[in-house]
Amino acid sequence: MGFLDFFKKAKTDYPTWLNASTYGNPKWSTQKDEDYLRHAYNRVVWVYACVSTIAGNVSSVPWELWRIGKGRNTDDRQVFDHPILDLINNRVSPQMSSKDFFDLWATYLATQGKFYATMNNPVIPTQLYPLYGHKVKPIPSKEKFVSGFEYQTSNDTTTYRDKDVIWSKFNDPLDFTRECHL
Repeated sequence: MGFLDFFKKAKTDYPTWLNASTYGNPKWSTQKDEDYLRHAYNRVVWVYACVSTIAGNVSSVPWELWRIGKGRNTDDRQVFDHPILDLINNRVSPQMSSKDFFDLWATYLATQGKFYATMNNPVIPTQLYPLYGHKVKPIPSKEKFVSGFEYQTSNDTTTYRDKDVIWSKFNDPLDFTRECHL
C-alpha cells in the first residue's frame, strides 16, 4: 500500500440519490471516514500539523454580530449584547468551550469535509453539541433535499429533524451524488 493510498476514497455501488425508492432513508458515506482518520490523519504528521494549525487559527477568531441598516439613512451597527454572541464566543455547552467547538468544526471539515452539531433550540440556540461526522447519515428528501439526519452510535440510533442540526460541508464538484452521501 502506497503512502497516498490512505487518501483515496473507497467507492461502493449505491443507488443514486435521485432514485425515488431511497428518499426518506439515510445515505451511507462513499468514503470510509473512520478508517481514513485512523490511518491518514493520525499517522501522517504533516496532515495532523496542517489541520491542527488551521483549526487553531479558525477557533481563535472572535465572532462579531452586526445589524445591517435597511434604509438609505441607516448605518450598519455592531451588536455587543446578544445570546448568540454569548454562545459562540464563550461556551457552546456546559461541557465545551466555544474555542474547542470551532476547533473541532474546522478539524472535521478539513479531515472529512463535513461537520454536524445539534442545538437545543432551532430559533435561538443556547447550547450546541458536536456529532461525530462519520456516524451521521443524511436522510434525503425530494422537497427539502435533506429531511433529517440519523446518528448511529455503537448501541443507539437517534434521528434528528433537519432544523435541529447545524451542518456544513465541502462540495465535491466531481461527484454530485456525494451531496447527499456526504
